[in-house]
Amino acid sequence: MVPALLLSASGFLLFVGLHDLAVSVAVELGRSLRGGVGWGLTVQLAFYAFAILLLMFNVAAISWPARRVHLAVLAWGAFAVLLTLLANPFASWSHPYRFLLLQSCALAGFGLSLAGQGLWSRHLSERQGHVR
Repeated sequence: MVPALLLSASGFLLFVGLHDLAVSVAVELGRSLRGGVGWGLTVQLAFYAFAILLLMFNVAAISWPARRVHLAVLAWGAFAVLLTLLANPFASWSHPYRFLLLQSCALAGFGLSLAGQGLWSRHLSERQGHVR
């Protein structure tokens, strides 16, 4: 369970860090941060959903290491569906670039976690004397 928590924490920190960096760059370039409270609540709910899905992905990937890639794609797809339901990127008031920004940050977070799963699996096999 400890590896799942560590991998989830690293993926979540990457997700939040990339999002904050992108927002900071947009502000420095003079882009306005429209959306108000509604968008802020959407981003907050997206953070919670991402953290839960990432933890579920890591626990499942440790249990079924042969299905790591499938589980990562499934978790990212679930996040994409949840974010689409929350943010509605096709509405007249929406900001598609923010939607894509959150999707890209989530993809990077799941990717980092997937890479960590591979390293963890390799570490365990080397510890047990098996070489892949």
